[in-house]
Amino acid sequence: LFDFVIFRRLWNMPVAGIEALLRKNIINEVVLGYSGEAYLYVWARRATSVVAEPFAAIKDANIVSALLGNLLTLVLAAVSATQLRDLDFARQLGPALWSGVIPLAISLGVLFFGRRVFSLRLGQLVYVGVASCLRLAIWTGLTVLVWRLAMPEVQPGLWIVLLAIRYLISRIPLISNKDLVFGNLMLLLLGAHSTVATLLAALALVTLVMHLVVTVGLGALDLARRFRRASVKSKAEAGS
Repeated sequence: LFDFVIFRRLWNMPVAGIEALLRKNIINEVVLGYSGEAYLYVWARRATSVVAEPFAAIKDANIVSALLGNLLTLVLAAVSATQLRDLDFARQLGPALWSGVIPLAISLGVLFFGRRVFSLRLGQLVYVGVASCLRLAIWTGLTVLVWRLAMPEVQPGLWIVLLAIRYLISRIPLISNKDLVFGNLMLLLLGAHSTVATLLAALALVTLVMHLVVTVGLGALDLARRFRRASVKSKAEAGS
């Protein structure tokens, strides 16, 4: 929804574009991070009525979102540093954590060479930044709300630590289905006997199933449209 808010402003994206954004997000989550942006670029190039040059908007929107995500990750990691050390998080995750330094280094480079990197106007970048901040805040709040509704007896401090771990995992490049990675890591860190770990692993599996359900639903919708167009075409040919 926030992607639609952003690209509605930048491209005047039609409501039909929500389907493309759903596919983009599912591809990012299930296949590989940022591969969904490639899909969105191809979709926008075909939808010539949307925008003539979509690359600049997609690039800048993702850079701004990544910068804010990296900042939030660093803040959460700093707040939860002691608990992360007690969980032996760094040793358990191993060298994969070092790959997360890559996006952080890129973020610093973007801040330094900002004028050369960004293509959108300053006002547009501010708009994208505000929307991305709201998206992060609402996603974080809803995530904690789901956890709290499931297990209200758990101390809020633990949820903050788990949020930090989830965001740290999200910064690791070239891994697919980060929700499942997070769920399995919680089983490793907290133990299979932990009810919190079981909850998070179950939620990761439910999220994957929901992604698949939406994918199948969008595919069925496409098939229905093709059959309808074929039916209309055949009737027109029969009439002529």
